[in-house]
Amino acid sequence: MRTQNSKSSAEECDDVIKDLAEAFRQIRKNGLVEKHINLFFDLEKYYPSILDRHRVLSKKAEINNTIRRIRLGIAQGYFREDMNVETTSVILNTLNISEVYMILKKNMGLTMTQIMDALIDMYIRILANSKGMAHYQELKEQWRQ
Repeated sequence: MRTQNSKSSAEECDDVIKDLAEAFRQIRKNGLVEKHINLFFDLEKYYPSILDRHRVLSKKAEINNTIRRIRLGIAQGYFREDMNVETTSVILNTLNISEVYMILKKNMGLTMTQIMDALIDMYIRILANSKGMAHYQELKEQWRQ
């Protein structure tokens, strides 16, 4: 799965904002966060060394994919040029979606849809310039219809 995700994330796309939003929407639609949580609880309990290795390899791949995606967004004119791409990538990848999901669901009673919508909004707002935000708002309007 990690290899497939790395390959699909590394592919160039015509619209990095749409690609990012679709990735979050796909996670939300498939319920992958909940499935992910259960798998990792089992791994942590029965195979902690495998889980540690997976986390290290996954984090490196995620950071590299985020760097590529941010650079692509800058090249497409949607993302801010004034950020440190590597630092921003590391910061964005310290966010563990599964943990965020569990905390918000338990403490605030939010649904998967609400949580994933909030996460993609936050992610785009961190990266996007005014052109990117306008484009993101247009995409959100299209999805509501």
